[in-house]
Amino acid sequence: MMLKWAKDLIIGTSVTGKSAGIMKKLDAGETVTMYFLITLTRGADQLEIINTAYLAQKHVRDNLPTIIGIAGSKPEAKQMVEGLVAECYEATGGADLKGYLQDRI
Repeated sequence: MMLKWAKDLIIGTSVTGKSAGIMKKLDAGETVTMYFLITLTRGADQLEIINTAYLAQKHVRDNLPTIIGIAGSKPEAKQMVEGLVAECYEATGGADLKGYLQDRI
């Protein structure tokens, strides 16, 4: 099953130039560790950061919401989320990330 990637994917600086290969491996179902994905959530929370190693679990892979970003480390993923929150607040005056990101999906 192919993963759902946002059309305007946010790429961390540490994975620039590697993201296409990482995405290809993840889409093929290969186990790829040491990277982090930023996803929308299905519940009330707005975003989630998960380690790519969790995609080895069929339930996680089959129920993964749209991926909006990929990072080389958890701290980098957190910085990317912080940047998104600031960008959203500056553009809208609020913090509705899901609503703000709809055009990127």
